[in-house]
Amino acid sequence: MDTATTKWVSGNFFRQYSAFVEAQGRWPRINFTSDEQNYQKYLSLEANFPSTGPSLTLYERSLSSTSRNYAIQFPQKSGTITLSTDYTVVDGYLKKSSPIIQIYPDGTFTTNDESEGATVERLSEGVYLIKNVLGFNADAAWGGVDGGVEIPLCKNKLPLIWVDYRVLPDGSIKIMTYHREHTGAPAFARNTREGYVDGDPIDIPVGRSIAIRVQMPENSIWNQQQRKLTESE
Repeated sequence: MDTATTKWVSGNFFRQYSAFVEAQGRWPRINFTSDEQNYQKYLSLEANFPSTGPSLTLYERSLSSTSRNYAIQFPQKSGTITLSTDYTVVDGYLKKSSPIIQIYPDGTFTTNDESEGATVERLSEGVYLIKNVLGFNADAAWGGVDGGVEIPLCKNKLPLIWVDYRVLPDGSIKIMTYHREHTGAPAFARNTREGYVDGDPIDIPVGRSIAIRVQMPENSIWNQQQRKLTESE
């Protein structure tokens, strides 16, 4: 490592600036560990140089054993990775994160950084209204405007609900959820509910949520912050 400068931030946090860092070896590695005494796992970024070409692998490792859990490999990549926030898919491709809202049965919700400012209201059984948005996220990487809904699955990976939606003139999204049965499945996997038949309006299942990828307006909190960062560069 060349001559570096260290800048204290607060507590045990500091930044170290260096123009050049090099790690040499058959499998050069950088470990990322927690300063919490009882935290038993850490991440390891390891390079490999086979005859087929170099690769970089991120592992999850345990302090108490020599085993390692494969996470993702570059450039022969497979698995899941998140670029900035949560909720990417598991098809092995890197995708830019997008504004996303998690909606729970009673209408409570959580947002990520990009979707901050969006709100959700439960209007009636199985009907939820997302406001302060401009419809679904249009990024083709996520399937375009019709690819922005993730619904809960049972342990057999069968969908628990049907979902329909309407994008209102102001960009708000009306989400409607319906009971979903699987009559061709074994009895234990049919998702039968007393008082409901397939297609009846029903709330999101208890303990579960749906994820909606939305398009945020230009004046959203995230977009304003990004403009300020760009202007300050």
